[in-house]
Amino acid sequence: MKKTFLVIIWHLAAYNLFSQQYGGDFSAPYNLIYKRVKENQTKWGIADYANNKIVVPCEYSYIFPDVIWDKLIPVNIGGTVSKYAERTVFGGKYGFIDISGKKITNIQYDWFDKCVVAVETKQEKGYGETEFVTVYGGKWSAIDSNGKEIILFGLYTYIHAQKIEGENKYFFYANKGGKWKKDSNDGYYRVFGGTWHVLDENGKLLQNLESYMQVLYAPSSNFYITKKSGESGYYDYKTKSIKWLR
Repeated sequence: MKKTFLVIIWHLAAYNLFSQQYGGDFSAPYNLIYKRVKENQTKWGIADYANNKIVVPCEYSYIFPDVIWDKLIPVNIGGTVSKYAERTVFGGKYGFIDISGKKITNIQYDWFDKCVVAVETKQEKGYGETEFVTVYGGKWSAIDSNGKEIILFGLYTYIHAQKIEGENKYFFYANKGGKWKKDSNDGYYRVFGGTWHVLDENGKLLQNLESYMQVLYAPSSNFYITKKSGESGYYDYKTKSIKWLR
C-alpha cells in the first residue's frame, strides 16, 4: 500500500511539473504538450510525465491526438492552428512519426485524412458552426502501417479511407476522372462525376462501382453508395458486398 501511494504521489508531482511548464492534452493514448514560442504561436511535443521526461521535443506546429494503423501519429510543420476549432490546421506540411518521435515518413504532404495523403492540393477556410478548412484538387495516395505509399499518386482524383468495423484498419473508396466542385449546401469541396472503385487495405482494386452514384455526406463520415433510384447502401468490407439499406 505504501509503495502504491508513493507511486501515485510521484505521478501527480510529474504531472504537475509538466502542467506548470507546458499546456496540452495529458490524456491517453499519449500525452500531448505545447509551449508558447510567440504570442500567437505554439510548438507541440509529447511527454512521458509518469517518468518526468520529454519524449518528443516541442518542435511541431501541431501533433494530432490520433493513432493511425496502431502506430502512426500525424504531425504538421509550418501550419497555423485554428483558434476556434479543435484539430484544425491551415497550411504547412504533414507527415507521420511514432510514439518515440521517430519519423516514419518525411514531412512532405499537403493534406492527410487518416491514412490518406495528398500533395499539390488547394485549401480554403470555411465558416459554419465553427471554422474549418476544405481541401480540393491535387494528387492522392494512401500509406500503410510502415509509412509506405501503397497507391500511385495521380491515379485517382480523390481517395477516402473507411475504417473496417472493429479493427484499426482501413479500406478505400477512390474516384477516377471526377471533378472537384464546392457544395453550396455546406461550403465543402467534393468530387462529382467520374467512376468510383473500392480498394482493399493494400490499395488493390476490389470492386468497380460504375453503375452507381456516390455521395459523401460529410467529411470523414460513412461513404454511402446510392442508386439513381435513390436507394442507398454501404460497402461491407468483411463480406465484400454492398449492403442496401431498407
